[in-house]
Formats: sequence, structure tokens, C-alpha cells
Amino acid sequence: MRALPSILIIVLVVIAAVLVAIALQARHHIAGSSTGSSASGNELGASTVTSTTSVASKASIPPGTYIVMLGDPRCPHCRAMERFFKRYSAETGVKTFFCSVLDKVCLETFQELYRLGATEGVPTIVACRGNRVGFIEVGELEKSEWWSTKLASMRPVAAGKVPVYIAGSLYKEIGIDRALATELCNTTLAYSKPIG
Repeated sequence: MRALPSILIIVLVVIAAVLVAIALQARHHIAGSSTGSSASGNELGASTVTSTTSVASKASIPPGTYIVMLGDPRCPHCRAMERFFKRYSAETGVKTFFCSVLDKVCLETFQELYRLGATEGVPTIVACRGNRVGFIEVGELEKSEWWSTKLASMRPVAAGKVPVYIAGSLYKEIGIDRALATELCNTTLAYSKPIG
């Protein structure tokens, strides 16, 4: 009879451990963690949205449109977006680049966006056309239709207000000057590797 309370305690401990593990895994997957103003290897883990629809026609995305992702190669959300952009580039022809915040130039660019309140983590993804910025997306967003729609409808600026999205939802607008637009959509390319 004494074994029954011991077995019950063991079962309760195992259940508690499983619940804690599930909670930690969900917190890591959904919430991620903040990078602050340094490249510590953490990321903004906005919830992942996967695509269930087909990609919009590449003809609807104007020529000269490309994407620069500021990220950390150690960040699981950055790696997921790198895989997504490889497929997306193959399907649409939109060029994509990975600018690692382990590189000084990419880190300084990320820190400038952080200072402006556009981001607190990686991946921070900048949509460009020429030397102009169309919008910024923060976090993991694997939704082809969203990207194609936003890239086709964006109105890039060399200086002015730029929308910032988090996981596909409008977060705010930030003001950028010509120097930052050039840094985001030109200077970083020399320190980036092509994704697709």
C-alpha cells in the first residue's frame, strides 16, 4: 500500500516536467528573445506564419526589387527565413541577401534601426528597390503571398516614412534619411551573401 503514494508522486513529477518542457519550447518558438543593441545571438521570435497559398506572379513585383535580411547565423528564426527566401527567390526571381550582424557594417546598420525603434531583434528584413526602402519586416514570416503582395505594392523612398511590420502586422512608421536608405539598400550588399 505504501508504494501507491510513491508512484503517484513520480507520475505527478513526470507530468510537471513535461508541462515545463512544453512551455519552454513554446516560449522559445513564439517569443524568442531580444538582442538589445548588440549581436548576442538572440533573436526577436515573432510567431511563425507559414504559407498555404501560392506565390503571386513575379510579373506583379517591379524589377529591381530585392530583400536584405539583417540576421545572425546562429538565430533559428534567421535560418528559417534564409531557407524560406531561397525557395521564394527561386519561385519569384526576387533577389535576397543575408547581412550577418557578426559583421561590423551589418551590426552598425542593425543598431541604427534599433536606435530608431524599428527593431529589437533579428531577423530584421528590409525590402528595397534601387537605393530606396519600401518597408521593414521584423521576425520570422514564411508567407509567400504576403511578401509578394507587399513587394508589389510598396512605395519605396530615398528619405521619408517607412512602414515597419512585425510578423506581418503593421507596427509603426519610422523616418529614414537618404544616408540610412543608402546604407540599408546599398552599403550592406557589399557585406551580404546572396540567398537565392
